[in-house]
Amino acid sequence: MLKKVYAIVILALSFSAVQAQYEGLDSSRLSQKRNADDEYQRSSALSFTEHLQYGLETQIFSLTNGIYLEAYPVAMYNLKNRIYAGVGPHFALVTAAGMVPRTQMQVGGEAFVRLAVESLFIQGEYKWIRAQVPNGLEPKLVQSPIVGLGFIYGQNMGSWAMVGLSTQAEMGQISPLGRIVYRIGFCF
Repeated sequence: MLKKVYAIVILALSFSAVQAQYEGLDSSRLSQKRNADDEYQRSSALSFTEHLQYGLETQIFSLTNGIYLEAYPVAMYNLKNRIYAGVGPHFALVTAAGMVPRTQMQVGGEAFVRLAVESLFIQGEYKWIRAQVPNGLEPKLVQSPIVGLGFIYGQNMGSWAMVGLSTQAEMGQISPLGRIVYRIGFCF
């Protein structure tokens, strides 16, 4: 008889322990877990747009008989706090006065990666431009890798200045500065 009482007590205790672990479908801990999962999904969806920056890079150079103006709208993504990758179209306007005034429009694009260290950055870029090359009859696609160094003003690439060098000689033929590239940029 004593064995039966022990068995009933142990069985009752084990059922109550099992019942204590069941929280049901509307328990507060389960709803907190759902809220945490929803918050994580929202934050990961927002994180892409939070790391995306839009800006404009410009290069202006006054010639003795004209002007050279470049503008690059850019979209940059902050991969990690120090690494930025971006793309953008390239537009340049070259005017020259003289015996025969002429205006030339250059169009193309660029893709770049920047590594920021403190308030400086190193930039690797690939640029392609459709432009009139001297001694050429038709506009030609000119492509070049560009390596540059820059200075960051503000935080998170708020604004910057960059000086670089084109590795292709043809790029130097379509720019008044030759193979040297300089840019001033800012994000909006």
